[in-house]
Amino acid sequence: MPATQAALTVPNSEEGLRLMRAFVRELTDMAGLEGDEARGFQAAAEEACANVFVRSFAAGEMGMMAMEGRLDASNLTLVFHDRGVPFVPVEEVDELEEANEAGPVLDWSLVHRAVDEAHWTNLGKEGMELRLVKRTRQLHITDPEHGVDLTPFHEEMPFAPAQS
Repeated sequence: MPATQAALTVPNSEEGLRLMRAFVRELTDMAGLEGDEARGFQAAAEEACANVFVRSFAAGEMGMMAMEGRLDASNLTLVFHDRGVPFVPVEEVDELEEANEAGPVLDWSLVHRAVDEAHWTNLGKEGMELRLVKRTRQLHITDPEHGVDLTPFHEEMPFAPAQS
């Protein structure tokens, strides 16, 4: 499968959240994710998007959020771009209420249950990005997408001499 890549920029509103849901739903369908696996990934993406909306913009401020989706032979990747205040994972605070006093908190446990990899990257003045990766299948060495050209086996070829 050739890689498919798409980008989406949405407003920080309920309409933007609806567009993001449709974008992620289509990507999960294309990746072949089904049932709880698809719903979990979609919920993690919604949590990440809602977190970006809350942390990147002041109350009532309208703005845009950029995200990217990439689907290749073995992974579905979503990247959310965030220009807000620093990320505070729930595991690093004693009480969720205490963390919320400092600012809204991403439900990191929800994200971790749904994805195989999650990475926050600080981009300095450019903000941050959250990268979510879901493995869609494990490649076998004989899969053409693996990128390894195997020498064909010919039945009529003699075996190599015995080694001593």
